[in-house]
Amino acid sequence: MISIDDMKGMMDIVVDAIRKLEENDKKLSDLLVKQSKMQVALAKSVCLLAEEIDKIIKFFRTELYPSTTGGGTELIGYNFPNLFDIEMSYNNQQVATKIKPVYLKEVGTTYNPGNMGYHVDGKASEVDITLAFVEERTLNKQDIVEGF
Repeated sequence: MISIDDMKGMMDIVVDAIRKLEENDKKLSDLLVKQSKMQVALAKSVCLLAEEIDKIIKFFRTELYPSTTGGGTELIGYNFPNLFDIEMSYNNQQVATKIKPVYLKEVGTTYNPGNMGYHVDGKASEVDITLAFVEERTLNKQDIVEGF
Protein backbone atom coordinates (compact mmCIF):
# COMPACT_ATOMS: atom_id res chain seq x y z
CA MET A 1 0.00 0.00 0.00
CA ILE A 2 1.20 3.53 -0.84
CA SER A 3 1.22 6.06 1.95
CA ILE A 4 0.03 9.64 1.59
CA ASP A 5 3.61 10.84 2.06
CA ASP A 6 4.75 8.59 -0.80
CA MET A 7 1.97 9.98 -3.02
CA LYS A 8 2.98 13.55 -2.15
CA GLY A 9 6.59 12.70 -3.02
CA MET A 10 5.53 11.27 -6.40
CA MET A 11 3.38 14.32 -7.10
CA ASP A 12 6.33 16.60 -6.30
CA ILE A 13 8.46 14.64 -8.82
CA VAL A 14 5.75 14.93 -11.50
CA VAL A 15 5.22 18.66 -10.88
CA ASP A 16 8.99 19.25 -10.98
CA ALA A 17 9.27 17.33 -14.28
CA ILE A 18 6.42 19.34 -15.81
CA ARG A 19 8.06 22.59 -14.68
CA LYS A 20 11.34 21.55 -16.32
CA LEU A 21 9.54 20.65 -19.56
CA GLU A 22 7.82 24.05 -19.58
CA GLU A 23 11.15 25.82 -19.00
CA ASN A 24 12.75 23.84 -21.85
CA ASP A 25 9.81 24.65 -24.12
CA LYS A 26 10.21 28.37 -23.39
CA LYS A 27 13.92 28.23 -24.15
CA LEU A 28 13.31 26.42 -27.45
CA SER A 29 10.50 28.76 -28.46
CA ASP A 30 12.82 31.73 -27.88
CA LEU A 31 15.15 30.47 -30.63
CA LEU A 32 15.11 32.72 -33.65
CA VAL A 33 13.60 31.55 -36.88
CA LYS A 34 15.21 33.32 -39.84
CA GLN A 35 12.92 35.79 -41.56
CA SER A 36 13.38 37.53 -44.90
CA LYS A 37 11.63 40.46 -46.55
CA MET A 38 11.57 41.48 -50.18
CA GLN A 39 9.95 44.43 -51.89
CA VAL A 40 8.89 44.50 -55.52
CA ALA A 41 7.67 47.57 -57.40
CA LEU A 42 5.18 46.81 -60.14
CA ALA A 43 4.39 49.61 -62.58
CA LYS A 44 1.54 49.21 -65.02
CA SER A 45 3.05 49.00 -68.46
CA VAL A 46 2.57 47.26 -71.76
CA CYS A 47 4.28 44.17 -70.31
CA LEU A 48 2.45 44.05 -67.00
CA LEU A 49 -1.24 44.87 -67.21
CA ALA A 50 -3.31 45.81 -64.19
CA GLU A 51 -5.13 42.46 -64.34
CA GLU A 52 -1.81 40.63 -64.08
CA ILE A 53 -0.81 42.74 -61.09
CA ASP A 54 -4.15 41.84 -59.45
CA LYS A 55 -3.48 38.13 -60.12
CA ILE A 56 0.00 38.39 -58.58
CA ILE A 57 -1.38 40.05 -55.44
CA LYS A 58 -4.21 37.49 -55.16
CA PHE A 59 -1.76 34.60 -55.58
CA PHE A 60 0.45 35.77 -52.71
CA ARG A 61 -2.50 36.64 -50.48
CA THR A 62 -3.98 33.17 -51.13
CA GLU A 63 -0.68 31.52 -50.15
CA LEU A 64 -0.60 33.55 -46.94
CA TYR A 65 -3.53 31.79 -45.29
CA PRO A 66 -4.16 28.14 -44.38
CA SER A 67 -6.90 26.09 -45.99
CA THR A 68 -9.53 24.45 -43.83
CA THR A 69 -10.21 20.77 -43.47
CA GLY A 70 -13.42 19.16 -42.42
CA GLY A 71 -16.56 17.52 -43.60
CA GLY A 72 -19.41 19.64 -44.92
CA THR A 73 -19.98 22.63 -42.69
CA GLU A 74 -17.84 21.31 -39.81
CA LEU A 75 -14.38 22.79 -39.39
CA ILE A 76 -11.95 20.17 -38.11
CA GLY A 77 -8.71 22.09 -38.52
CA TYR A 78 -6.33 23.91 -40.80
CA ASN A 79 -3.76 22.83 -43.35
CA PHE A 80 -0.57 24.84 -43.45
CA PRO A 81 -0.14 27.03 -46.52
CA ASN A 82 2.31 25.92 -49.20
CA LEU A 83 6.03 26.34 -48.64
CA PHE A 84 8.11 28.47 -51.00
CA ASP A 85 11.57 27.46 -52.20
CA ILE A 86 13.61 30.62 -52.71
CA GLU A 87 17.00 30.61 -54.39
CA MET A 88 19.08 33.72 -54.97
CA SER A 89 21.37 33.52 -57.97
CA TYR A 90 23.16 35.69 -60.48
CA ASN A 91 24.34 34.27 -63.82
CA ASN A 92 23.34 30.81 -62.57
CA GLN A 93 25.63 31.19 -59.54
CA GLN A 94 24.31 31.09 -55.98
CA VAL A 95 24.63 34.42 -54.19
CA ALA A 96 24.13 35.02 -50.48
CA THR A 97 23.23 32.19 -48.12
CA LYS A 98 20.83 29.41 -48.99
CA ILE A 99 17.29 29.64 -47.65
CA LYS A 100 15.39 26.70 -46.16
CA PRO A 101 11.79 26.28 -47.36
CA VAL A 102 9.74 29.23 -46.12
CA TYR A 103 6.17 30.15 -45.32
CA LEU A 104 4.80 33.47 -46.47
CA LYS A 105 4.19 35.42 -43.27
CA GLU A 106 3.07 38.83 -44.50
CA VAL A 107 1.92 40.52 -47.71
CA GLY A 108 1.81 44.29 -47.95
CA THR A 109 0.58 46.32 -50.91
CA THR A 110 1.00 50.04 -51.46
CA TYR A 111 -0.94 51.59 -54.31
CA ASN A 112 0.62 54.60 -56.05
CA PRO A 113 3.45 55.13 -53.57
CA GLY A 114 4.98 57.96 -55.59
CA ASN A 115 1.92 59.76 -56.93
CA MET A 116 -1.83 60.18 -56.63
CA GLY A 117 -2.67 59.51 -60.27
CA TYR A 118 -4.82 56.65 -61.47
CA HIS A 119 -5.31 55.39 -64.99
CA VAL A 120 -8.60 56.01 -66.80
CA ASP A 121 -9.69 52.46 -65.93
CA GLY A 122 -9.43 53.29 -62.20
CA LYS A 123 -6.37 51.10 -61.63
CA ALA A 124 -3.29 52.34 -59.81
CA SER A 125 -0.36 53.42 -61.98
CA GLU A 126 2.11 51.73 -59.62
CA VAL A 127 1.88 49.03 -56.95
CA ASP A 128 4.56 48.08 -54.43
CA ILE A 129 4.38 44.61 -52.90
CA THR A 130 6.28 43.68 -49.76
CA LEU A 131 6.58 39.98 -48.93
CA ALA A 132 7.85 38.65 -45.60
CA PHE A 133 8.85 35.00 -45.28
CA VAL A 134 9.74 32.84 -42.30
CA GLU A 135 11.69 29.59 -42.53
CA GLU A 136 9.74 26.48 -41.61
CA ARG A 137 12.08 25.67 -38.74
CA THR A 138 14.87 27.12 -36.66
CA LEU A 139 18.33 26.72 -38.12
CA ASN A 140 21.01 24.80 -36.29
CA LYS A 141 24.81 24.69 -36.54
CA GLN A 142 24.79 21.95 -39.17
CA ASP A 143 22.50 24.07 -41.38
CA ILE A 144 25.02 26.92 -41.21
CA VAL A 145 27.84 24.54 -42.16
CA GLU A 146 25.73 23.50 -45.17
CA GLY A 147 25.42 27.11 -46.34
CA PHE A 148 22.08 28.18 -44.87
